[in-house]
Amino acid sequence: MAGKQRRLLLVEDSEMYRELLQVQLADADMDVTAVTNGEEALAALEADTFDIVLMDREMPVLNGLEAARRIRGRLGLSELPIICLSGDASEASLKEVTEAGINDLLGKPVPEETLLETLEKWLAVAEGGRCESHLLPAGDSPVMEAVGGAEVTPTPQTDPATEVLDAVHVAASTRQNTALFNRQVQRFLRLWSDFDGQLELAVSDKDPDVVLRLIHNLNSNAALIGANRLSDFAADLERRIRQRQPITDAEFAALSSTLSGVIDALRERFQTEQEQLSDEDGPEGARAPALDSQLLEALSKLCGLIEGHEADALKEVQRLSAVVEEAEVRLRLQRVSYHLQDFDFGAARSIIEQLLPPAR
Repeated sequence: MAGKQRRLLLVEDSEMYRELLQVQLADADMDVTAVTNGEEALAALEADTFDIVLMDREMPVLNGLEAARRIRGRLGLSELPIICLSGDASEASLKEVTEAGINDLLGKPVPEETLLETLEKWLAVAEGGRCESHLLPAGDSPVMEAVGGAEVTPTPQTDPATEVLDAVHVAASTRQNTALFNRQVQRFLRLWSDFDGQLELAVSDKDPDVVLRLIHNLNSNAALIGANRLSDFAADLERRIRQRQPITDAEFAALSSTLSGVIDALRERFQTEQEQLSDEDGPEGARAPALDSQLLEALSKLCGLIEGHEADALKEVQRLSAVVEEAEVRLRLQRVSYHLQDFDFGAARSIIEQLLPPAR
């Protein structure tokens, strides 16, 4: 994007997709501020000025549609371009987002070139004139495209991942940014290796929206790594859950089996060790701040809730965040909250354990 650097507010709860978008937007010389839900987006817009908003539709706490309504209504930002990202890019979905005050809808995963062209178009519109929204179908091409339009050689048929991963997608993704794609794979393995436990917890919550969000995230994450069969399976279940249609145990079991096949193939195809992601959670072994005994007791209790995959863990994080004074602890609790919203209990527990004294 030529000209002055534009400020973009990215609102995306998926850890995998958020990182991918941040890389693509930074490469396009966009100044990106990233948040994870609609409430955080409203707070960011109240505190600062942005040229455009790129926002997911399905998010915890406050979804994209309601956030857009409040941006237009409560904040009065009627001219700010808002672009919606959604796994559902149907005509019905377009009608819903338009009625919420959103300017455009992009199907996830959106090709990088299409994403940047859409942002450029609406940035220009914001400077004067009007333009009708357009609908882009999901999954037309790989998220990360080959550099310079070079021909992509598919993965050989002997590759163990061939049957469950789109060969062209993997080849194009690794050709453009191997390190990023490998991180996406490692994150996928970390996030979804305990799917059965996550599903059991979500079902036990008795709230269909909790199950919906879990399946929605699986759909989105699978599409990012080219696991198209798994993504299509999850997308169909997501659509039916959204329509409040019943899903049988056998169907969930079939989804779990399909996911297991993807995980096995990824582990065989990408034999790299699990990354520590130190850039996000802090260096391993970093010195924990000195904490009083009452806070340590509360953190120890929280660690137990997380270890038991308890639904109250997120509520306890939110309670502690409101009363803790130490800035570093509040920052770590915020990261714990993000991981819990992604059902990543292992990463959340690891952050809390860094604050606790070593067990004797």
